[in-house]
Amino acid sequence: MERSSRIYLWKLAFAVMSTNELRYMRNMAYNLSCPLCGLKPESMIHALRDYTHFDKVRNGVKSLGSF
Repeated sequence: MERSSRIYLWKLAFAVMSTNELRYMRNMAYNLSCPLCGLKPESMIHALRDYTHFDKVRNGVKSLGSF
């Protein structure tokens, strides 16, 4: 599995992925919108469900037998 995929999974596991939703709750952002699609608030669920990068990570984990 690629290093970037491992880092992505680590951030997800510990809920430290820097999304606009998290930054907004910490008063570090004024806009909740996703910078990629602009249609929904950028949350961890949105990032997981709606983007192809996570499909690559998920497939890599499946190949390890951990998913």
